[in-house]
This record gives sequence, C-alpha cells and structure tokens, in this order.
Amino acid sequence: MNETAACSFSQDGVLAAAGTEDRMKTRKSKASESRYLIFVETEAPETDAAIREGVPMFLDRVHASQLGEDEDLHEGLVKRFGEERADQALSDAVMNYLLPLALRNLELEPACSPVPVGEPTPHAGEPFSFEANVYVLPQMELSDYETPVSVSVERSYTTESEIDQQLLALAAHFSTVGESELTGNQVRTMPAIDDEWVATVYPVPGINTVEDLRAQLRNRLDTYKEGDFENRKVNAAVAALSQRLEGEAPQEIVDIIAKDMIADVEEEVLAEQGKVLDTVLKEQKIKREDFDRAMYDRARDSVREGLTMDAVFRHEGMEVTDGDIEDAIRRISANAGDEAAVLQAQTNLREMGRTPELVEVARRLKAGQWIADHAQITVEV
Repeated sequence: MNETAACSFSQDGVLAAAGTEDRMKTRKSKASESRYLIFVETEAPETDAAIREGVPMFLDRVHASQLGEDEDLHEGLVKRFGEERADQALSDAVMNYLLPLALRNLELEPACSPVPVGEPTPHAGEPFSFEANVYVLPQMELSDYETPVSVSVERSYTTESEIDQQLLALAAHFSTVGESELTGNQVRTMPAIDDEWVATVYPVPGINTVEDLRAQLRNRLDTYKEGDFENRKVNAAVAALSQRLEGEAPQEIVDIIAKDMIADVEEEVLAEQGKVLDTVLKEQKIKREDFDRAMYDRARDSVREGLTMDAVFRHEGMEVTDGDIEDAIRRISANAGDEAAVLQAQTNLREMGRTPELVEVARRLKAGQWIADHAQITVEV
C-alpha cells in the first residue's frame, strides 16, 4: 500500500456512510510488543459504502481521474491502473477507507502504515474481510527530564537579492515566446518590470507599484522564514532530547517506515523526472546502499523523536485540547494544495473528529513546542 504515507492513513474514511463504523466487526490480538494483528469484516451494505466512498478518495490521492457517472467500476480501474493492478487498486481503496474506522473502534494508534495480510479483493454486494498488522509504539522514558537541552539554530533574514529572484520568477511566468527576426530561432522575451506591468498583471488591492509588490514579496518571505525558524528550533531541541531516550526504537517499525520513505522517494522521482531512482542516484554518484542507509537512519531518528515527545507529554501531564486539535488540522491540511483544497481538507478533518492520527499530531506538536520553549537555544545569524 505505497499510496498510504508512512506513519499515516487515509484522512477521509469517516465522511460518509456514518453507520459503517458501528456495523463493521473488528477484533485485535497482540502478536508482539509493538504489533497487533487486526481483523476487519463488513457486511454487503458496508462493503458497497466503502467502495462507493473509498474509490473516489483513492483516485484523488493517487492523482487519477474520477470515474464517469456511467463508467463500470472494474473497467474504469483497468483503464487507469492496468489489468494486473486494477484489483489491487480497489483493495487499497476499500482498506484505506475502512482502516481508520477499524483503528478507532479498536482504540489503536498506529506508529506507521498498517500492513495488510495478503491481497483480498472486495466485491460489490458481498461481505468483505481482511487482516492487517498494526504497529504501535511502546512507552519509553528519558534518563533526564529536568536538565534543559542546549542547541544552536541558524536564523536568516530576507535579502534584497531574494526579493529580486522572486520578482524575476514572477516576471518569467508572464514572458512571451516569439521568433527572432535575425535568426528565425525561438526567443523568450521578459516583460519590463515597472509600475505599469504590476498594475496589468497583478490586480491586487494595495499593489500598484513595483515597490508595493516588493513589499508584499518581502512580507511573504519574512513569514515563511519565521515559520521555518520556529520549526527548526523545535526540531533541534527534540533531536537533542531524544539522545536521552532509554532503549532503542523498535526495529520492525523502523524497517516499515524506512521502506515507506524509500517508496515515496521512488514515486516522487518517477513523477517529477520520469526516471527510476537508481538512475538518478547513479547520475548523482550516490551508491544505492548509502541512500538506503540514510533513509533507515532518518526513519530511526523519526521514531526516537516521536517516542521522546510522547514521553514528555506523559511526564508533564499534558492533555490534548480542542485548540490542539485545530492546530493539528491546520498542520495536516497545510500542504493539501490551493486555498480551496486546504479549506476542504480542514472541513473533512473536523467532520472526522478525534482520529488517532489527529490526536498523535496534536500531542506531538504540543510536546515539541514545550521542549523548545524549555531549551537553551543559541541563535546564529
């Protein structure tokens, strides 16, 4: 299920067919210290609801076109994913829809992507069942909660050169391509960046001159850099404190997260460059084993830092409030796309209520900020 991001699951699964969660059958058995085997079963009406609601969400998530109103489900999936992958796509869609509901029923908070057992294929009008391994983090403690960590964080400020680059990039968007009278070759012509151009191509209230536009670009860059600085303070403080974690991160969870991270990079490289990852690594003179090792190290650090924030949250007796949930919703939806997509993602998340993912994000945002607020931070300019 590479379409499911590491340490997360579908954000959409509770939106429709509200009774599905109550009517599905779920059970769990503990297989190891950090792994549960869960069983999920639906009757025909709930299977139909999962197909009806899960398939459009899945297609959106993998950036595939939606099925037409009269388009046959199987034929449509074959058209988009091929004969060999059509059934797997349907299975992923239905399980991604059902898993958040099942996890909430079973009161499980997964540390990474649940891993289905086998490849069961759902069929409309029939019961459906599947099993999945769900990995959960153990509770671990720190050797020292009282002594503040000391970290150094670099801070940068917006420069005129950066504003120039932003302005040129904006102008390039409005450049024109024509034929050179001298050579006959195609040439790109950049517009003159003056007040008249700003008024023509940037009809925003209050932005009438080049200086107005520069001021807005500066404000955007300042806002971005301020947010980035605050994030890096938290990241640095949490990373430093994680060195006090007693014990090692569960290897089976690290392995799954690392594999998901590698799969995400492979898909991103293929989508953006049209190349397989091994080709890109070879072009950059990076050994595949070195890349994989770096991903595993990053996954291990991520798990350790999550365990650290969880430990601080418990030690300080914190609780997740409605305000914390709102912060988590804003954080999760921030990269949904344009403003309309962000607002829709926020609406969807609010309708879902306190899902395990939302609670985890809220808890760690709160604990991470607490750690940064109590750290000794040296700012490097």
